[in-house]
Amino acid sequence: MSRNDGLGRADSHPDRQWQTHLNAQRTILAQLGEGSRRRFIDIGCGEATLAELFVSTYVDATAVGVDLYEDKLRSALRRLEQVGIEKVALVQGDARRLPLGSDCADVAAIVAVLAWVHPCELETLCEARRILTPGGQLLLASMIRQRGVRQFTTIVDSLFRRAARETQLAGPVPSFTARSLTISRLQSLAASAGLTIEATNIWRRGRKYASGEELITVIERAMRGFYWQGKGPEETSILRARVIGLVDAEVRIAGAFDIPQLNAILRCRKRPA
Repeated sequence: MSRNDGLGRADSHPDRQWQTHLNAQRTILAQLGEGSRRRFIDIGCGEATLAELFVSTYVDATAVGVDLYEDKLRSALRRLEQVGIEKVALVQGDARRLPLGSDCADVAAIVAVLAWVHPCELETLCEARRILTPGGQLLLASMIRQRGVRQFTTIVDSLFRRAARETQLAGPVPSFTARSLTISRLQSLAASAGLTIEATNIWRRGRKYASGEELITVIERAMRGFYWQGKGPEETSILRARVIGLVDAEVRIAGAFDIPQLNAILRCRKRPA
């Protein structure tokens, strides 16, 4: 299949957060092994960046992005139209019950999705296996937790708990860490879904936030109100402001709010029937 080493038009985006996101997508795509790459499905596609990079890298390929949220798909469609990408179709659907036929993808990806389908992780991976052709590849990427290692989910959970305590807001603060998987659990789920794990890469990366507003923007973009569950508009505003204040205080002392992140990328393959 023809390959274009210029990885698409998403590169032109000036926003630093976007460039960080784009570099992560490149890292995931680089894990692909040998095999056909003509049909790509991105399950939980969000802004459809990975689908765009795929069709820009493999010029004979087409892609479908599936996402549950209509607003995400509208945003992705606007962006794809702006950069002139026509080989990516967008479909609204649930990762646990994909609106796609069986054996329709040479490559599929599930990136930062499993925490949001809890407790239906296995069901979601079985759906991914169903849509793959025999021998097709699944790129499975997820934040993971490891005992004794502080990283994004544990730090942000702690930050919101402290903010809720200091503002005396009633009710529990949901824990995103509780939804995170260990690497052994992630591998076990993939194997239980009938997938052969060909490679496992642990990917550590850090990110420095220059302000509380920058961090809260990332949290709101990625987590869609997860930490505001059970909170009304006034309580949400109070909690949000306190989180920003706590981060800004750290930035004044240390120059940045540094959050390490621990990720796993599995390359899996559908076992031939």
